[in-house]
Amino acid sequence: MGQSSTLTAVDLSAIPELLDSANDLSFTLQEERQQLMAGARTYAQSFTSIFGKSVPPSYIDLGNFVQLLRRETTNSSIAQAADRMLVSLNEAVIAEKHGPSKPGATGISIYLPYLPNSRLYRSSVAGPESYTVVARRFADQSLWDDFLAYHYAGRTFDPATDIIAVPERGTAISAPGYGEIGVSPVTLSESVAAPRRPVILSADIRGQNVGYASLFVGFYDEESNSIFVAGTDYLESHDTREVGGVYYQDWGEDDEFTMEFEWESLMFAVNDGVDSVLRLSRRRGTELRPRRPSTPWMASTPMPTVVNPVIRDCTSAMGY
Repeated sequence: MGQSSTLTAVDLSAIPELLDSANDLSFTLQEERQQLMAGARTYAQSFTSIFGKSVPPSYIDLGNFVQLLRRETTNSSIAQAADRMLVSLNEAVIAEKHGPSKPGATGISIYLPYLPNSRLYRSSVAGPESYTVVARRFADQSLWDDFLAYHYAGRTFDPATDIIAVPERGTAISAPGYGEIGVSPVTLSESVAAPRRPVILSADIRGQNVGYASLFVGFYDEESNSIFVAGTDYLESHDTREVGGVYYQDWGEDDEFTMEFEWESLMFAVNDGVDSVLRLSRRRGTELRPRRPSTPWMASTPMPTVVNPVIRDCTSAMGY
């Protein structure tokens, strides 16, 4: 099976109960903070974007999303509804296989567009106007379209509604996980780094709904006015959590924290026993960690001119 492949066999006779439990959860989610919902959407297993590589995936794994909600919610009604839906999902999915790049796959995906700037849900070709046509039968029988209208447009609903939810044009669409984020200048414990002589990078991060923090290291070449990319990586919080094979960070409840990272001037190369070729090692998505090649190339070098942490949040990169 391919790295990103998924395959599912579903018992169609179990779909009515799954739909009923999903409707129960959709209605109950009106009681939850929508920032928590946005966080679960950020970290849930996602699949290929149907709108192209430049647009974040709109379909996420339903089971993994609900697992994340169940883990983070303190609302007993939502916890109960989530448990019921997970049981229904498990009964509906007869068999499921997935490649190593999709560890959180449980068998069924659902539409929950990423909303960095509200454009996708507002769009007539990617938002509810097209979704409720393409998925007309599902929209007719489910409350998911109603939940989306509540999540993004604040439009409340009741379980008995039988109207497909498409917010009127001009309705204000918001990104529930939006948060202003700022990063202080990076401070260094030393001005020179070398193998086995790491430097501590430190920066204060302020803001709400921090999704990811990442590090970019480059060498600025003034003569060519270009940057040699020496390394990129996601940074970890003190509390890394795991749900259904998907890892995510808990940055705490405070709106400000200090990020520290021990950086060592190592670069990586692929070696055939004779020659070495430099290689940029990076993570694929957020599920996999890069492995060091067996023969790393190392050099003592001045601290790179460009050492900037980049904060990833709902408005810029990966979800929230």
